[in-house]
Amino acid sequence: EKEHVGLAPRRAPEILDADLAPLVLDLAQWGTNDPSGLSWLTKPPSGSEAQAKELLTRLGALDASGSITPHGKQMAELPLHPRLSHMVLKSVPLKLTGLACDLAALLSERDPVHGMPGRRQSDLRFRLDLLHGVRNHVGNASVDRATIQRVKRTAELWRKHLGLRATSQAGTTEGIHQAGLLLALAYPDRIAQRQQGGEARYLLTNGRGATFANPDPLASEPFLVIADLDAGVQWARIDLAAPLALEDIEQLYREQIIESETVTWDERTQSVRASRQRKLGSLVLSEQALSKPDPSLVVGALLDGIRQAGLSSLAWTPELQHWRTRVQFLRRTDGSKSTWP
Repeated sequence: EKEHVGLAPRRAPEILDADLAPLVLDLAQWGTNDPSGLSWLTKPPSGSEAQAKELLTRLGALDASGSITPHGKQMAELPLHPRLSHMVLKSVPLKLTGLACDLAALLSERDPVHGMPGRRQSDLRFRLDLLHGVRNHVGNASVDRATIQRVKRTAELWRKHLGLRATSQAGTTEGIHQAGLLLALAYPDRIAQRQQGGEARYLLTNGRGATFANPDPLASEPFLVIADLDAGVQWARIDLAAPLALEDIEQLYREQIIESETVTWDERTQSVRASRQRKLGSLVLSEQALSKPDPSLVVGALLDGIRQAGLSSLAWTPELQHWRTRVQFLRRTDGSKSTWP
């Protein structure tokens, strides 16, 4: 009775919480670029709709006007989430389609690995090992064999749908190290870089932060692709991920990497820091010190540092302090303050 009293009067409409990317892609395929122009029992949230359009545009399914592209039409033909259909289609020229089908099947089902409290295994490659029969267990976790068999059948159906022979491009143990590369195609917004410091915290390309709830072997990897994470407010929990090489990031997203020169005040070293950075979204992929930065930018950064640290951080001598005090006295007593600093 106590639980019943605490229940909401009714369930919230699914459209308020659902991932709208599949819906927006379907609407675009039907010729509707603006869902708000349709009649809804419950209108989709504008924020969720905008996120879905941004993702589909990034995946190449929609053009700048919101109309479906030829690639988007191919994506819509596959019975998969747009992220996964994009991954499968883009895996063809990489000759990794069999592995992509395995990953898509795994991510379309519930996780077959159930970890003990505090001992969850987040590495997707272990799931692929289970799928290929390389291992029968994962640490202290239990494995749902029925789900593994279902994933195998689903992956095989998609391989046939794409015209692959049963064994020609099936995922193999040799290709499992490419799992991160494929996931980066499906989750470009969840490529993550390990931050400096003792704790295993990661910054995603979209600016969000993520971390492991418990110690995990993946926590030492410099780059990850996160396939599943909870909706944490500040630091989301990483549930499923795979390591990714910097070379793969540069191969896949070379056109989106931006080079820039920055001159900032480094509060840790109390000095001006000038560097040339290569960035993908919020991630700094590489950084090189500049020997001859723009002098005006150096002055601006130095002034920012003085504002943060306060004037006491300067190397004042007693004579300079006396001079400064006299100038301040004259500024207070003189009627024309604009002539005194």
